Amino acid sequence: NDLVRLKKEGVDVVKSIQNSSIGMSTLKDEIALSQVVVIGELIRVESDKSLNDGYKSTAAFKKINVLKGDIQGQLVLVRQVSDFVEGGMAVGSDISPNSAGGQYLLFLSRSAYEVNSGKPSSSYFISTLLPYEISNENLYPTGLGQQSGLKISDLKK
Repeated sequence: NDLVRLKKEGVDVVKSIQNSSIGMSTLKDEIALSQVVVIGELIRVESDKSLNDGYKSTAAFKKINVLKGDIQGQLVLVRQVSDFVEGGMAVGSDISPNSAGGQYLLFLSRSAYEVNSGKPSSSYFISTLLPYEISNENLYPTGLGQQSGLKISDLKK
């Protein structure tokens, strides 16, 4: 269904995958390749190894706006590889507990979490692409290979 819909919308999925694989994806590519796209406000990040799923922390977001996909309830739980060490986190690409209150554009997948963890889930997602931090209607890259100079209004194009 997604492939048919994307083709009707003029999205070349093969090109989007190629762009992503070489670090040249556009915002349109990132949205096309994601199961769920949501804007959320970070509530907390907590160390959590209790699920024995290969992930070591959970970032909890308050759902602000779902741009694609389906999320039940107001809380979005994203499992992360990072764990905490004194003075910071062990892996820097995940969202830090110091960012609580910040808003993010998240590209998520529940099925990728299930495949990677080997566990069914109705509650947890993982990020499939790096998030963008949101401030004053601007989208700020959180890692290498992301587009810069984007605005919230670019999500509607």
